Amino acid sequence: MNDINLMNVPAENRCFCLTNYNACAEVTDKDGKRNFIDLPLLRPIFARTMEEAKREVAAILGVNINLFSKWDVVGDEDGFAPSICIGYKAGAMEAGYSFDVYMTVNTLYLV
Repeated sequence: MNDINLMNVPAENRCFCLTNYNACAEVTDKDGKRNFIDLPLLRPIFARTMEEAKREVAAILGVNINLFSKWDVVGDEDGFAPSICIGYKAGAMEAGYSFDVYMTVNTLYLV
């Protein structure tokens, strides 16, 4: 299997898989003190587009999608999977989620 074969898989048979590796929040109390909190990691997210992935994150968290930032690329140090992040701010809390992004394909197209 090589890159050429993967690119021959029709787009409708490819899917992004986002694996959450970091989740944290910053909460400001009434005295203005900032507290950092580790949040539970989200289950893997499968989506055809990054906008669909954003909607899925919003649905899992029960947060209005309009509160979310745009996806931000934060690195690809391992040279294998890019890392992206997204966050939202609601009141005195600001939360951020970081994901590694993988591409899945229908393997029937590779044989």
